[in-house]
Amino acid sequence: MSSGELRRLGVPALAVEGHEWSCSFAPAALAGTWPRAEIAVVPLAAARVLPFLHPTTRVILEVDWRTADQDVEAASVLSALGRRIAGVVARGPRGAAWADGVLEGAAPVWLVPDPAVRRVEIAAAAVQLGLFRPPEDPAELPEGLALWFSEPGDNVAEEEIEALARLWRSEETSPRLVVAPRFIRDWLVQSGVKAANVEWSPETLQLAFSKAEHCVFVGPEGYSQARRRTLALRCGAPAAAALSPAPSAFEPAQVAAGWEEVLSQVGAGEAARVGRTNTPVRLLAFLDLIQDLDPLLPLLDALRTRPDVHLDVAVTSWASRRSPRVGAELQARGLAYEILDRGAVLEGRGPVLRGVDGVLAAAESSLGAHACTHTLFQRAHEARTPTFAMQHGVENVGLHHVSGEDDASVTADYLFVWFPWDRTPPSVPAALRPRLVHVGRPGPPKPELADLGANFAAFDSVVAVFENLHWSRYDQNWRTRFLADCTEFAFAEPSRAVILKPHHAGLWSVKNRHLIPQWPSNLIVADPTDAFWEPFTAGALVHLADVVITTPSTVALDAVQAGKPVAVGAYGLDLRAYAPLPLLQKAQDWSDFIAQVATVDNARRRATFLARTAVGDRPSERAADYIVSAARQWRERSGEAGKAWSRASNG
Repeated sequence: MSSGELRRLGVPALAVEGHEWSCSFAPAALAGTWPRAEIAVVPLAAARVLPFLHPTTRVILEVDWRTADQDVEAASVLSALGRRIAGVVARGPRGAAWADGVLEGAAPVWLVPDPAVRRVEIAAAAVQLGLFRPPEDPAELPEGLALWFSEPGDNVAEEEIEALARLWRSEETSPRLVVAPRFIRDWLVQSGVKAANVEWSPETLQLAFSKAEHCVFVGPEGYSQARRRTLALRCGAPAAAALSPAPSAFEPAQVAAGWEEVLSQVGAGEAARVGRTNTPVRLLAFLDLIQDLDPLLPLLDALRTRPDVHLDVAVTSWASRRSPRVGAELQARGLAYEILDRGAVLEGRGPVLRGVDGVLAAAESSLGAHACTHTLFQRAHEARTPTFAMQHGVENVGLHHVSGEDDASVTADYLFVWFPWDRTPPSVPAALRPRLVHVGRPGPPKPELADLGANFAAFDSVVAVFENLHWSRYDQNWRTRFLADCTEFAFAEPSRAVILKPHHAGLWSVKNRHLIPQWPSNLIVADPTDAFWEPFTAGALVHLADVVITTPSTVALDAVQAGKPVAVGAYGLDLRAYAPLPLLQKAQDWSDFIAQVATVDNARRRATFLARTAVGDRPSERAADYIVSAARQWRERSGEAGKAWSRASNG
């Protein structure tokens, strides 16, 4: 449903079943469990599943121009498959022309549009395909809306986003509403569109249609917009019909007829299904480093109120002593916790694992910094207890090769990652790939800023600059250049407050302030050892800032998730993990970036980075569901009925 594939592939599949076809609808992630089929229809973006298919299965690839336009390897993948596939189905003329040019006659190309499917039709398809979920109650919406919408899988043109941004850039008293998937909403917000926005669902869109005074269609008329016009008309919303192609081209019956014609030229097909149970599990969350807290908190929040979970928490004495905030945050949530001597953990003398069904930690690897968690996970493996760790950085040891860091291995049975399955970095070791669980990343909470902003009211704007210059990946020249360019930028922009936030562990700019003989008055160091600045975390300053500049750090992702323009200091480093965010190589780049923060292209870069790096709805809840199911499955598989915990004997 959330990818649009149920609409554009599932609904037509059911329609052709009435013509002697038998169809199943299977997720690419479960390709290894697919039943053998005579024909497989596979989106080009999921072409990597082809090795899972039986050699006799005939393959139809589905393509769209957005994939072709944005995936640099799409053409080479399609070209290499040209002699193997039965053909290509394109959703519009642009995609068809692209596929035809790539294949050069090696396989036929058919044009079958994306259908305009109403809520009742997609709900019926979900039921028949075993994908039904109870509909969520849509939010309350006002009457008289100006409505712009898109659905999952829509190829919305950049020109349409630009046109809507021009139309809706200023505030308006009459209600405006955007109903769209997350990426499109992020793109519109980053482009400066002033409108309420809600996540797409069939129920929400149907309600919005009933409340709309008019539907907004701007920019060039293409297949995507023509389909959306047809959908609005089919749902009784006020909209003008597209002139070309005709609305009938997007009727589900017409689209199904197109698929029937394609399938009749290729061959015939078959089906499958799954289930689950619910029993309580006992989980142990372990914290050793100060920075373990923030990644774990959203997951602990998702687990602590579940009736099917008993949650224990263990904290090393080192973390408890170095950061009183750890205990304060746990106590605020009503979570009791055990304090363990760090040496005892390293020696394998704690925590007790008897009766534990799963062990959770924020970060685990073979690096020395993670020695406590690594030792605990090894003990859990010996006890046949599953272990769960989390991605904790845009560049994450074990997932990415990070210059200046030793390569490290991850032993966790499950590693929750932020990036989508189809954006797995090539640097991920083959042995780790089957253990990745793609859930996304929670957005940073909005902090209490008290009256901090009032201190900078005399300035036109606030630029927050973050540094982790103590990191071994930087040489002395790199560090000096970054600090010098920051100073030069502050001198060049006297109307802006430039807040320099050093990493709390390294404090490099605090310790090396003497390297800059002249310090501009608008450059303020947010020294965490200063009582005034100590309460304000990086997240607080991100929310305060109008613009963010950072050394390579997860702060870049925090900024994008907070809707703030951000650039990353590169100065020759290989920072492909941060693409396509702006990268700073020299002093002039700082001012050039500031001059371009409001462009639609810059907004698109941030939305693209977010989609590639940290996409996923309800990531903490999804991770919690996964942990409970996996822990239960491990316990049942082990056959240890006595391992089921009892609160009374839990000493």
